[in-house]
Amino acid sequence: MNSAEVAVIGCLIQNQNCPGEVFGMLDKSDFTDLDLSELFEELHQLWQRVGRIDTVTVCGLPGKQDLVLRCCEAPVSYSAYESYCKTVKDNAVLTRAQSIGLSIASEGLTVEETREKADDLIRLLNGTAESEGVSMMNGVLDFLRQQSEGEQEYFKTGFSRLDKYSYMSRSDFVIIGGRPSAGKTAFSLALALNFAKNKYKVVYFSLETRPDKLVNRMATNWCGLDFDDVKRRTLDMKTVDLNLMDELAALPIEIVPASGKGVAWMRSEALRRKADVAMVDYLGLVKSDGKTRYEKVTNASLAMHDWAQSTNMLVIALSQLNRGGAGQMPSMEDLRESGQIEQDADEILLLHKDDDKREYTVIIAKNKEGRTGDIPMNFNGLHQQFTEVVFKEEP
Repeated sequence: MNSAEVAVIGCLIQNQNCPGEVFGMLDKSDFTDLDLSELFEELHQLWQRVGRIDTVTVCGLPGKQDLVLRCCEAPVSYSAYESYCKTVKDNAVLTRAQSIGLSIASEGLTVEETREKADDLIRLLNGTAESEGVSMMNGVLDFLRQQSEGEQEYFKTGFSRLDKYSYMSRSDFVIIGGRPSAGKTAFSLALALNFAKNKYKVVYFSLETRPDKLVNRMATNWCGLDFDDVKRRTLDMKTVDLNLMDELAALPIEIVPASGKGVAWMRSEALRRKADVAMVDYLGLVKSDGKTRYEKVTNASLAMHDWAQSTNMLVIALSQLNRGGAGQMPSMEDLRESGQIEQDADEILLLHKDDDKREYTVIIAKNKEGRTGDIPMNFNGLHQQFTEVVFKEEP
């Protein structure tokens, strides 16, 4: 029985902090031992149902008691689950590569068949899946079908001018950038509220702010409360509209503490919670591989882009910008940690706060599907509400 595979199962049962990341890194096909593969899948299904893996429930799995006991008694370090997962994944890749190699060597293939097998081997070692081409005929037929189905589904932000130019859709990776105290979190919460208002499930991963503080902000925004009173807990409850509170409580939003977590864990959690939109506050705090800060953020950005592409979710991440001069408008070059962010994002929104004029601007700096440009905003800090600046129509 493979020791690394046993160690992974032992970690899943004994370390409650690791299931999300483990299930994001491995699937049952990565296990060479069929019994362990079946147990891994049962643990995955249990975690998807109840959000945890407890020893009592696992020991009650029919016919698995001896195997569970063997995995739990194995001499492993439960904090080293990432290392065990990497070993299992590497072994799985090598096993598949050996199978392809044996097929090439022993099956008497033609040159063309050998070339196809070699391509399979290269894709396996590079970690890329085979992509299917689309003929022009199929592309045109698909275009006509889509146009006849009616209006395309886009996520509405709640800001009419932004919605006119922005085309946020499933599988998009969107960045909201801003300098410190530019209003990134408040703006992202406003988007989350509006997405949820339109019946989309939002999972908001917070890596630095407690969930109760985010709820305070959302309640202030939704109900038009006095944020100072909310923070001090001096709110006059007679002034609170309980109907609005009921509406807020019914919104499909989950706030998930994610301090110290990586993309694999968040992706797995978002899938388990059936998210339409996943929001990450913020990118620079995401746990990732790499020796330098640049490498870590680069890898996190790449992983988030893949997360959006592979799950059909809209993934939105907040990102810090370099501090600029007083009143200086930000640009994509100010994305602090990595130039990879600019490459990976389908859309980049930059928030600018002009302290002298007390004005805010949402800059659409990158937009693969639409226009770029500036959208003037007002921000009412007392009620944590952004509103678009309304211009008088010219005669």
